[in-house]
Amino acid sequence: MLYLGIDLHKSQITINLRNENGDVIQTGQISTEHDALNDFFAKLVKRAGKARGFMAIFEVCGFHDWLYAKLQKCRCKEIVVIQPDNMARQKTDRRDANALCELLWNNRKRLRDGARPNGIQRIYLPDATDAQVRQLVNLRLFLVAQRTKIINKVRGLLRKHNMEQDSPSQTRYGTKKNRRWLEKVVEIREVRSVPLILKT
Repeated sequence: MLYLGIDLHKSQITINLRNENGDVIQTGQISTEHDALNDFFAKLVKRAGKARGFMAIFEVCGFHDWLYAKLQKCRCKEIVVIQPDNMARQKTDRRDANALCELLWNNRKRLRDGARPNGIQRIYLPDATDAQVRQLVNLRLFLVAQRTKIINKVRGLLRKHNMEQDSPSQTRYGTKKNRRWLEKVVEIREVRSVPLILKT
């Protein structure tokens, strides 16, 4: 069995690969460009085929989905995703990859036996369907928050010019009446050569 530690970044991954004896047999940085990644994983799969497969470990981040899917496609025996260790001093990509790989190798027997690994705050990622639902929910929450910010800005500007009292509705700024009224307010301000405040 081979053991792969990955330190993931936007433009590259730093890897540390060990054999069953714990010897480091490969280290380095691989670009996240498709050709470089495909070449690395193709060689890894071929190499792991002679060693009864491989396990992998990496820290969770905001853009790890593609890596998890890639490891699954390469038939990784065990994918361990953990919380990042922000307490470590003198952090470098190579040291992080080495530490992750060492942690994986030390827990190899427990992982094979289905036991809880030691010293690992493991995360179980949702399946594809749940991940899509969560993404949609998070996007909706973000858009609602943005809409609220914009409404509050418009409300603040109207109060600044003592115009909120003229609004058809002082509580529901998304109504058609309010939108038409705001458009007229903007047109009037433009005609008077006043800076277009309400569109910012």
